[in-house]
Amino acid sequence: MQVEVLKPGLRDDSADVRRTVQTYIVELLDEGIDFYEQMLDTLDTAYRLDLDTYYDVLEPRPADKHVRCALMSAQKCLLCLVSSLEDRPV
Repeated sequence: MQVEVLKPGLRDDSADVRRTVQTYIVELLDEGIDFYEQMLDTLDTAYRLDLDTYYDVLEPRPADKHVRCALMSAQKCLLCLVSSLEDRPV
């Protein structure tokens, strides 16, 4: 289920419906956040990366194509995480 499908329910007149829809949206986004966090952990473990070192833009990047691909995947996961956190209602 997509969050966009649930958003119209946030404008419903009933407070119970709005609260229920908001709960569904938060649960859905939390599942997505958990998925991307697990994906980062898997990439970190599988390629023996220390992703924290690569958060520094001055840190040299490895020449190995597989590691570079893993780093790009990690970057995409981080972008999805940020997007999910921005969409999450408070």
